[in-house]
Amino acid sequence: MAISRELEMEQSSRITVGDLRRKLSEFPADTEITFGNTIEAVPLVFERVKSRGDRLVQIELNEMLPEIINGDGVIELEQVGSDEWRRTSA
Repeated sequence: MAISRELEMEQSSRITVGDLRRKLSEFPADTEITFGNTIEAVPLVFERVKSRGDRLVQIELNEMLPEIINGDGVIELEQVGSDEWRRTSA
């Protein structure tokens, strides 16, 4: 049975937590992370981390809009559950 192109692309966009930790382990804990831009050059920002199953975590990004950034350009996070984080409300 052939795998659909959409499913193939989704699977190739996944990375394990272990792989991500290894890739980030060479950087100091206070190193900032950016997420690039949309096609329209709108910066992407971290939105939240959500558990989507026993062995699946979803990291959500959002477009950076002026109303979601505090005065110093920092996006603050709050824990909203044992396995979920999101941006704090302004």
